[in-house]
Amino acid sequence: MFARTWRSAVALALLLGSSPLGCQRGKSAQPAAQARPGSPVIEFDERVHDFGIVNQDMFLKHQFVIKNTGNAVLSIQNVRTSCGCTTAAVGLEAIPPGGSSPLEVTLGMRYFSGRGSKTIQIDSNDPRNPTSALEIKYDMQRLIAFRPFFPTLTTRAGRDKVEKVWLEGSLAEQAELRVIKTESGECQVLARPIQERQGGKTRKGLALTLKGDKPGTATGQVTLATGLRNPAEVLVRFRATVEE
Repeated sequence: MFARTWRSAVALALLLGSSPLGCQRGKSAQPAAQARPGSPVIEFDERVHDFGIVNQDMFLKHQFVIKNTGNAVLSIQNVRTSCGCTTAAVGLEAIPPGGSSPLEVTLGMRYFSGRGSKTIQIDSNDPRNPTSALEIKYDMQRLIAFRPFFPTLTTRAGRDKVEKVWLEGSLAEQAELRVIKTESGECQVLARPIQERQGGKTRKGLALTLKGDKPGTATGQVTLATGLRNPAEVLVRFRATVEE
């Protein structure tokens, strides 16, 4: 008797579960919540760049790459640096999904020595990382440098003026200078490597000759190969004036 009653109850439950009433109950369930709109995701090819040992009096440049791996436009809202000696410029302020943009960082190293680092902060509309930080590291050493640092050449029309600058630093004796190019604007400035004996040692330098062909003022520079692996090139910047 009990067995028949149990089987009847099971059959009734199955019948109700397959009835139209059961289907109506399923349809009355709450609909699933819609997915949230897409958002940008900021990423970088690297977050830390180490220049290693670099020469004093140089401008260091490095390019980071900003990537958008999200599914909405990434907006670069602000870029800040930790020091006035460091500048950072972004190529694109609006980066589409799957796109990228260069971030050019320049660091002027004239007044630094030893190990150090600078940071760059990027503000964006990435909801998970509204502010991202990048870092550049360096070990600034006085390898080679010219003194005076920024020579001034002044002469009168019809007269030439020669100014000498001398190489200093831990690698000065190993350097083999060669002029690559001279840029002097309205004035004519000639540059040639020189050597002189002083105190039993040979010092190396550069002779700058300002030609007094015509009046004018210009700021220029000489690019030199050093014959070294690091730094391979150096600059000598100057100001030239030919008075009437």
